[in-house]
Amino acid sequence: MRVGDERRARLPRALLLRWLIVSLFAAITTWPGSTRAQPAGGSPARDAATEELVPVEQADARTLPADTLDPSLLGQPIEGVEVKLEGKRWVQPVRLSSVRAGELLSTEAARRAMRELDESGQFAGMAAEAERRGKGVVLRIVAVPSRTVAAVQIDGGVLDKSDTLKSARIEAGTQITEADVDDLQRRVSRVYDTHGFPRAKLDVAVADLDEPGTVMVSIRIEPGEPRLVSQRIFVIEPAWDQHVGDLKEDYAVEAGDRLDQRACDEADRELAERLRQAGFSRARVYHKTLFRGAFSYLYVYVDSGPKLVPTFEGNTSFDADQLTRALEIDKA
Repeated sequence: MRVGDERRARLPRALLLRWLIVSLFAAITTWPGSTRAQPAGGSPARDAATEELVPVEQADARTLPADTLDPSLLGQPIEGVEVKLEGKRWVQPVRLSSVRAGELLSTEAARRAMRELDESGQFAGMAAEAERRGKGVVLRIVAVPSRTVAAVQIDGGVLDKSDTLKSARIEAGTQITEADVDDLQRRVSRVYDTHGFPRAKLDVAVADLDEPGTVMVSIRIEPGEPRLVSQRIFVIEPAWDQHVGDLKEDYAVEAGDRLDQRACDEADRELAERLRQAGFSRARVYHKTLFRGAFSYLYVYVDSGPKLVPTFEGNTSFDADQLTRALEIDKA
């Protein structure tokens, strides 16, 4: 069961505890209060600690159902408590004092151990597991280390830095894990590719700060040569094109421009609105791209539909423009 508290819910990403105690596992050698980095391979607790987070308001209450633990393990003396940390980053030793060797295993003991670990604010997720050892059991907490981003610095690049960070989902106050750090370069590269820089080179560095649990993220960007529109091709029904004519030439992205997908999306909307204002009330515009070697082709699909021109007979009281606006043809 996955839970969170108000303190961590205030972070940009809702980070929650995983409260899961699973039953019998193969016995391994452990020492009371020890900390180890998690090796390759999975376990139910590891999966629970690393699974996708859910908003805190959707989490269940801070409780553990009794049936999550094999009844044969409940009440057994705890021979040792171990903390396994996922990944290779931020795996400094952690000792727990709230649960001691000799105490009887219970769901409350597992909650207490995870609560103690969570109070540091340096873990994005955790879960508990238990396995038999000798005449007792070992209680193990599997945790995903995380750090709070105190600042983000971008060196180089040509795009707006605030938009870049927003699109890459990284900003001051964000809590990040090792997986987030590994994925950050891909996310920033995707932002630059979307804006027409497919060969951007990036270097991401994370440095621990003096304040415990905080880091500074540095991103160095070399945008490379932009991808340009080699040719713009309009795709439209010939019968409709006779009426659309040069209106389609108002499309804002032309041959020679940087092939920015966001700019093309905006150009789609603007041309569609221009056509609707000109009487093509059902106009729809969208685009596709095709890449062949060094050439980039922009196909603009203009689904204008028929042009509707209302006429009024016997009207002596209102202007035709007033009646046309009253019909709201552009909203039909």
